Order: sequence, then structure tokens, then C-alpha cells
Amino acid sequence: MIQFPHSDDYAITLAVFSTFCFCFALLAFRLLRDRRRHKLHVPLPPGPAGWPLVGNTLDWPDIHDQVEVFGQWAEKYGPIVHVNVMGQPFVILNSTMAAEDLLTKRSGNYSDRPYSTLIQDVAGYKSWNLAMMPYSNQWRAFRKQFHSSFREQEVKTARSMILDTSVEFLNQLCTSPDQLRFHIRSYASNIVNKYVYGHDQPMDTEDPLVALFDEEMERFNIHIFSKLFLVDVIPLLKHVPVGWPGAYFKRMAFLHKTNLRRVIEGMYERLQSTIANGTAVPCVVTRSMSEAQQADGTVSAKQEWLIKGNAMLSFGVTKPFLSNRDAAGTDTSSSTLANFFLGMTLHPEFQKTAQQELNFVTGGTRLPDFDDKAQLPFTTAVFLESLRWNAPTPVGVPHRAMCEDHYMGMRIPADHFEDPYTFNPNRFLSSKGEVRQDLEVLVMDVFGFGRRICPGRHLAMNSVWIGIARVLATFHLSKALDANGNEIEPVARFTPGLTSVSLSTSYEIEDASWTRVRVLDIWVVAWADEFGEGVGVGVVFRLVVVVVDGVMIRVFIGPIILILILTFVLFLSVPVPFPITELLLIPPKSRRSPYISSPNFIFVTSISNTLQHPNTS
Repeated sequence: MIQFPHSDDYAITLAVFSTFCFCFALLAFRLLRDRRRHKLHVPLPPGPAGWPLVGNTLDWPDIHDQVEVFGQWAEKYGPIVHVNVMGQPFVILNSTMAAEDLLTKRSGNYSDRPYSTLIQDVAGYKSWNLAMMPYSNQWRAFRKQFHSSFREQEVKTARSMILDTSVEFLNQLCTSPDQLRFHIRSYASNIVNKYVYGHDQPMDTEDPLVALFDEEMERFNIHIFSKLFLVDVIPLLKHVPVGWPGAYFKRMAFLHKTNLRRVIEGMYERLQSTIANGTAVPCVVTRSMSEAQQADGTVSAKQEWLIKGNAMLSFGVTKPFLSNRDAAGTDTSSSTLANFFLGMTLHPEFQKTAQQELNFVTGGTRLPDFDDKAQLPFTTAVFLESLRWNAPTPVGVPHRAMCEDHYMGMRIPADHFEDPYTFNPNRFLSSKGEVRQDLEVLVMDVFGFGRRICPGRHLAMNSVWIGIARVLATFHLSKALDANGNEIEPVARFTPGLTSVSLSTSYEIEDASWTRVRVLDIWVVAWADEFGEGVGVGVVFRLVVVVVDGVMIRVFIGPIILILILTFVLFLSVPVPFPITELLLIPPKSRRSPYISSPNFIFVTSISNTLQHPNTS
């Protein structure tokens, strides 16, 4: 018997080499098969020329550059661009018209998701995540239950809770403005936590389960969703043992799956304990459990898992539009509120106009309410521009066509926003000073299209709008000053991935604050011990102003002079204004025109030009 030196190492090397050869042969066979098949078809839309076997794999941009490169391809090849990555055709759509026509008007065909072996099987998303779940009866059941809890009328019943939470947000900004990013994050988490689980986490502390969820969303965004893994090309690799060399993808996905399961079960168990001791607050989960009860008063395991999954998903589909952290899974995106703070810091003229409007409507004696929205068009324009400027989801989740479809004879108008990369709320106002409904509808594209539209959008929009209005009514935002009294200019940075988080630093000092918060006439501070939750007090020199349910009652108390302390706020988040890119998966079996979609073709719907170059005609 022949003995090899270091036989164990040799065996491992041989096994790895054999696996590599097998995978390469299988991949080559698939690519050659697809290449031969496409020769029989009508040419696809124009795009960069690919290489033999690998196609445009080498041209596919890094996650840091995807939106920029997709935009360059659009300028060179037109509104519809085709590329081939490892045998998988991608079609990039660069117009709102095309996205609306396909994803919304033909949503029956475009509501599926491409099947990712890593995400669906290894990480287990197909069992609970509505956003990633393939189009199926299970998806319909999850969607029906989720939408019933997040309809616009349902969210309106939570407005009093949102108002109370916004007052807490203002209180925290006053007491510790140097922790602005943390307060924005807590505001988002608390609204979702209260609405879904009935859990009221103190805003000066972080919910450990939410923190773990954020960490896992960062892992998903940066390390799973935004990368191409061989297991998605050769699904058989999902059976590779976890301990094998090269099985890092499997170890990472298992860790991600385990931690998400801890969050799902942990939040549900916490609610169950409050139900057991009689302290539970009515919320989405309690209502869903009540509706799902069987004759014997129990909830089936299937229904219970559906409720758990949708409750967990609510953090993923709502918080990106509210909150902000240093990375996409310290929260999952650069938020609309972060955009707002930056926009007001850079453009004090818009801040002044909005504050004048708010003072005219409220008289300066109360905080704005939802009932004031119709009379606050400029404030609404600030909200819409904050939503448009660096959209929270620059690269969306892929769609997949379930059967062949045709899309041809399309004309793309040349209309576009003036200075699309500039923060300018005036673009949303008509000559009469009213909000332009056509552009307001257009900006809603940030929430997606068709049956895959973000179901948490109503909760997000209500929360962000009232947060913006009340911050404008209470604070003045301006650039921070350095030690020499000079203004600090922010420098925009952003993280890549499914969602984008924007970071901001001063040009010279890496961690310098770039904005400061100064209190206006009213300094809202906590006074909950005496007046109960959601009550604050404002001090206007010789007056004490008690804020009860958003209404300020001025009480003269004599010559009391209090010194208001000007504070600097640490806030490193900067929006980089580029559009959304939605991926749309569509397959390779069509003999029709260049503008076709067939099953398993990836239509990368680049809405890179959706919010920057709208088709409004």
C-alpha cells in the first residue's frame, strides 16, 4: 500500500480540488447551454459586451458602485440594459414608466422573487420573511395577515401613540442632544415595538433584541444579499458540510439564521409573559392571536409562526425609513429623518420657511398635529424631499417573472428633476404653493411596486412626517462650529448594499459633530412624574409652558429666568442623493422582441433614474 506523507492534508487537498473541478465543469456546462439557447432567440436589449462563459461577471460593479455604474450604463445603452452574470440574464430598467408598467400594472406576473439557495434555504428566509418569500400560497397568507395590520386605517388608530412617542423624542433631544443618532434609532424602534408588540422600551436605553436584529440586518445587507455566492449558481453546494474548507457561506448563514430565530422567539416570549401577568397592551400581535384562535382557544403552530414572522418583519420594512445607524444593519439604511437633519443643516433658508409656516398654523402655542397636515404644504414638501434625497433603498429586492411577457414600443420622455442631487423641497410645490400630487405619488416609488410594495409604508410615513414637523417647531438646526468658531462642513459617505446608510464627518476631523441643535422658544423636557407619560414642560423665560397632548398652556409664575444651554450634536449620517435600483428577476426562454421578460431573467429595475429623472408626462 502506497503511503503519502501528510496523508490527511493530501486527502483534504484532493477533496477540495475534486470539488472545485466538479463545480467548474457543472458551471461551464450550464453557461454553454444557456449561450446556445440564446442564439436561437431575438437579441436582448443593448448592454456591455460579455466574455465567453462568464459573460458580464467581470463588469458587474462592486456594491459600493452599483447605482453609479447602472446609471452610466443607462446613459450609454438607453433605458433598458441587458447584462449576463454567470449565465443569469439581468435586464436593468431605468425609468419609472417601465417599472410601473411591469411591476405594478402587470404585478400578477412580476410578484415572484428569484430563488436564492443561500437566502431561502441555508439562511431560512423562505419560512418566515414575507419580503424574500417566493410567490406562493404561503406568501399570500403572510401578506394577507400583514396587510390587515398595516392598512392606512389601522395605522390611523395608532396616531396618539405616535404623537406621544414624538414628544419623548423631543425630550431626549433636549436632555442629551449629543446622542442624536441614538435618539433617532430609539424613536424608530419604539414606534414599531409599541405598535407590533405593545412593548414600551425606555428611549434612553436600547432593546437588546432590537440591537441583535440590527446586527443581523447588517450581516445580511453587507455580507449575504450584496454578494454573489457559488451556491446560488450550483445549489448542490448547500449540502457541503459546515466544517469543510470553503463552506464559510454556510457557517455565516447558519449564524445569521440562529440569531434571527433568537430575536423572533425572544420578542414573542416577552409578549407572552406580559399576557400571563395581565400587563399586555393591545397590539398587532395580540389582535392577530385573537383572530387566529381556534374553537378550543389555542392558536395552531402554523398560524403562530405566521404571526411571529410578520411581527419580526415589521422592523425590517418600517425602520429603514425612520432610523439611522452607522451601518446598514446597525440599522438597515440611511433614514429619511437623517436626510432631514442634514438637509436642514445645509439649507437654513428652507428650515426658516418651514418654521414660519408652522408658526402661522399653530400660533406658536402648541405642537403641530396630524390634523394640521393639509395646512402645512411646505413642511410636507420637506418630508417628501427628505424621502427622495438618497432614497432609503438604493438597491431593491429582485422581482422574478413567472411566465414570458412582452414589453416593447416604449418611449421615455426626457423630463427630469432640476438639480436632482440638490436638496430642494420647492420642487414639490405648485405655483400656488400646494403639494404637487403627481410628484408626491412618484416619490412613493421608494416603497416599491405592485404586490411587493412595502406594507409598512403608512406607519413609516406617519411617524416621519410628525417627527419632522415637531422638530422644526421646536428646534433650530445649524452647522456645528470648530474650536476656532468656523462652521464645520459635512462630507458625504455612504454604505453599500440592499439598503444605504449615509455617514457624515467634517472634512478635517473624522468624528467631529457637523450639526448643532438649538432650542427655539420652547424647551421641552420630561415632566412625566407629575403629569403622566407623554407630558412635557417648556420654559419661556418668565413663563412655564406645560405641554399636555401637544397643547401648550402658558402659566405666569413671576420673574423666573432660566438659562438655556446651547448644545452640540454628534451626528455622522449624510445622505448621498442617488436613486433606487430595484432588481427584477426574469428567465431565459423568449423568442420575442428585445423588450421581453421570461421566467428566470433578472430584470434589474434600476430606478436610478426614477426619483432623479421622473416621467411625469
